[in-house]
Amino acid sequence: VKKKWGREARLPKALAEASPDDGGKIIRVVAIHVRGVELLPRYGERRLSLDVKYGACGASVRCDAASFCPALPVARCVVHQKPDWVARSELGSTCLFLHSESLVPVIRFAVREAGPRFRRRTVARAGASLLQFKQRCAVKLTLRDEQARACGHVSIACEMLEVRQRNLIDILELAHARRQRDAFLISGAAPMVPGELIDGNGAGGETCEFPMDFPVGSPCSMPATPNVARLER
Repeated sequence: VKKKWGREARLPKALAEASPDDGGKIIRVVAIHVRGVELLPRYGERRLSLDVKYGACGASVRCDAASFCPALPVARCVVHQKPDWVARSELGSTCLFLHSESLVPVIRFAVREAGPRFRRRTVARAGASLLQFKQRCAVKLTLRDEQARACGHVSIACEMLEVRQRNLIDILELAHARRQRDAFLISGAAPMVPGELIDGNGAGGETCEFPMDFPVGSPCSMPATPNVARLER
């Protein structure tokens, strides 16, 4: 049973198996924008990674969102430190999952650190139901350590998107999205793609039905405004 829903819920596999006749098909995608992580100073300068999972424990799909090393404040050696000083990392990553009715609508985050023998140890977790998010709403989720103590925040925004399959394939290619087993990752470090965006009411071009708050490097990188753009090729 696990293998069946696992195959159906994987966006890369769904796009790879689609026929040319499915180009105009509308598919639903869950986009998780991970904007940054704040952790207590004791996590500063440590090599960490962030995993994002869509679905309940034991029945979910996963995206490796980022590897990072939280930066400490420049004046960290000062004796009288402010109590709100934290180690920060700006990530700007977007995980794209295929929406699936077979998965529980929850998202889970795990901050991990490399351990002995290449094992990764979970140092903090966070989670929330997708039902509690308003469209394009940015929130901070509390990260908790193994003793359930608050140790930081992860800043995210979640969206449910409906997009034509051929447009999604083009966007992933132009944004240099990294294909993973279960999802696609658009990194904030993706290079800018030359091109021109014109008004959605203009003539010519192919409609790119995608929100315009993706990381720099996406062909739809624009200020966060609910709109439909046309991508001139």
